[in-house]
Amino acid sequence: MSDLRARHREATAVATALVTSVDQVALGVPIPCGHWDLRQLPAHMTGQNHGFAAAARGEAEVLSATVPIALAVRQGDDAGRTDRAAFAPVVPAAEDAPTLDRIVAVLGRDPGWTPPAV
Repeated sequence: MSDLRARHREATAVATALVTSVDQVALGVPIPCGHWDLRQLPAHMTGQNHGFAAAARGEAEVLSATVPIALAVRQGDDAGRTDRAAFAPVVPAAEDAPTLDRIVAVLGRDPGWTPPAV
């Protein structure tokens, strides 16, 4: 568990550094998550992080969109791939696609998405 916590701290530090380095003007840029923009993403990430942590602790009373995928990860099953997927229906990805592309696809996002021209 301590290795997982260290990796989590590292990932959080990287995400924080990225968010704090974004120019204020760029915060209005669309992202592949529905109708959101970059300004809304950090709050969303924080909420999801709390939901995953609660599910990992076994707090069944947590009602959040994170629960199906967090429980699937915890239980080692495939629950995140069904209609209970947390964000959108799973998008197909090649078996040999990079890990991040496969994760994005399981979350219902297009790994090849690019922002519209501004």
